[in-house]
Amino acid sequence: TVRRAALDSIRAVHRASWPARERMLAAALARGVDPNAFTIHGMPPLLLASVMGSPAMVEQLLRAGANANVEASLRDDVNAIEYALEHEFPFRMLAFPEFLTVTERTAIIRRLLRAGTKAPWAGSRFRMPAHSPWALVAALTEGDSIARELIAAGLTPTQADVDGIPPITAAAQFGNVDVVRVLRDVGPRTAQISGDTVIWSRSA
Repeated sequence: TVRRAALDSIRAVHRASWPARERMLAAALARGVDPNAFTIHGMPPLLLASVMGSPAMVEQLLRAGANANVEASLRDDVNAIEYALEHEFPFRMLAFPEFLTVTERTAIIRRLLRAGTKAPWAGSRFRMPAHSPWALVAALTEGDSIARELIAAGLTPTQADVDGIPPITAAAQFGNVDVVRVLRDVGPRTAQISGDTVIWSRSA
């Protein structure tokens, strides 16, 4: 209980600072600060804003010319949407609580997609075999718009997670009916799982 109270206090202080941070960011950008300049932590501002900032900060950076597809590094190869879905990042890196609500994260991802950010885990020459983000999408966004926009941006609705769990099953585990309906409408109707192999079928 004490630990939860401490984390809630940290979250409240951080969120209370957002209006001031938005004003400082606007002032810095107005004075010509490069929106793509890496921070002292070696991170692009857009990635940090996507996981720890407000939707307004993300919008400010994008309007100022931030690269919508900037990545953490050649080694990590993680883009802003992947960071937005990295809800444990603040705790893992700083022992801080999660700062974004589901509504705020949905708004951030929507802004990123409309700015041209690629679908998460799309695969590249630096990346390990892609993992499915559908469980995270179901758990951390609301409504069906993000799921539909992700599919339009290239995220396959048949992409199983690292354990071979079908997307619709992963989404259903979090009770997100909207995402389940999207995957039901555009994805396979059945899935046969054998070891690490997933065989998809369109049969009814």
